[in-house]
Amino acid sequence: LTAEYDSAMSAKQKCQEEADRTAYTINLANRLVNGLASENVRWRDSVAGFRKSEETTPGDVLLITAFVSYVGCFTKMYRVDLMENFWRPQLSA
Repeated sequence: LTAEYDSAMSAKQKCQEEADRTAYTINLANRLVNGLASENVRWRDSVAGFRKSEETTPGDVLLITAFVSYVGCFTKMYRVDLMENFWRPQLSA
């Protein structure tokens, strides 16, 4: 009888340990899924921002290449002055 009891308790202990490991794994999986769900909102916002910037990227590239080709031979101080005091105010107006 004692041997059967010890065998049953050993089986119970093994089942309990497996249940604890499974519960821990489920907890980790739930934390991962919840973390990814909150990332979905950020990803959606990022995609919307990228789609919006797709509309202006060709113009931005054109302006930058025009600026670099036009003022590339001038000093850095003169280029910064041109950008800050002349080009940006004209482009934002």
